[in-house]
Amino acid sequence: MKAVWVRDDVVLDDDPARYLDHLRDKYGVRVEGDGSRSIKGVGQLARTITKLASGEWAPLTQDFMMVKRLYPVLLVHDPLLDAPGHGNILANEFAAVLAPDEVGGTGEMRKGRFWVVPLIIMTIEDLEALETSVEHFSLHNLLRDYSTDCRDRMASLHNYLALSKYRTKIYYSRSTASNTLEILEQSQQRIFPNTMDLQDDQEG
Repeated sequence: MKAVWVRDDVVLDDDPARYLDHLRDKYGVRVEGDGSRSIKGVGQLARTITKLASGEWAPLTQDFMMVKRLYPVLLVHDPLLDAPGHGNILANEFAAVLAPDEVGGTGEMRKGRFWVVPLIIMTIEDLEALETSVEHFSLHNLLRDYSTDCRDRMASLHNYLALSKYRTKIYYSRSTASNTLEILEQSQQRIFPNTMDLQDDQEG
């Protein structure tokens, strides 16, 4: 998960190279002037998978022996990453850092004994939308279908949810709706306190 945002002045810059550098700075791997590397987001995911594949890291409370395929998901707060092309750019950055042993015809990458699908970008808004919706379908199936239908990651997960068969299975998040109603009730009490007293009298 990365709670960072792309700066507005970089978005408006006419130089696309500067924008790409800024994305790498926020979410990828950036080589500093002294030769050191700043690893964030996609680099951290790739490094984790590499260490799991090599056996250097081992889960403490889960058994990965039966796991064959990994779905790397970068959860972001910035809704700008839903824009077309961002998923493709960061998926390419992820693949470069992962340095797979083999690339299959479907774009899946083998790292050790694991097959890894291209990076998936998910925004916080999408995650909130899925909170209640995954009662009606499997999150695994969604990630699998998205990986199959949008292999180049040019279409965002958000757009895929809106245009695919999943569009009829999206439901409002219960917790988000509950929090919204609570805020509305508190606002009403502060702005119209006399109205709330009148409602109490009528109910009594």
